[in-house]
Amino acid sequence: HLHRKCSPSALRNSILTLKTEVEAGASGFSVAGGGNEGIFIKKVLKESPASKVFSLREGDQLLSATIFFDNIKYEDALKILQYSEPYRVQFSLKRKISGKEELEHFHSTAQYKKERLSQSALVLLLSPLTK
Repeated sequence: HLHRKCSPSALRNSILTLKTEVEAGASGFSVAGGGNEGIFIKKVLKESPASKVFSLREGDQLLSATIFFDNIKYEDALKILQYSEPYRVQFSLKRKISGKEELEHFHSTAQYKKERLSQSALVLLLSPLTK
């Protein structure tokens, strides 16, 4: 069956991955951890945007944060990009395509990514499981 009922005790031990709504003003919380351990929400102020708007809870692991660049000051965008340089980053871009050559480049890049993903999946399938 695709749908199975879970007991409350099974749900209690589950891990849930959430994405919050897009809002401004993420304040009222502190974090702890870092490195291989990860970043965790350490404290959330009761009536803060972190609590009321983003529903953050103490102990939540912060997996990523998306910062939108619409209406951002140049200096702020530059700082964010400079600080993010040593870390994994994913960009969301809007691009004007002006000609056939650019479109061909876009298709070849997309094909390259598709091949890389296929190779990665194959490596995962062929790799022995380790604990």
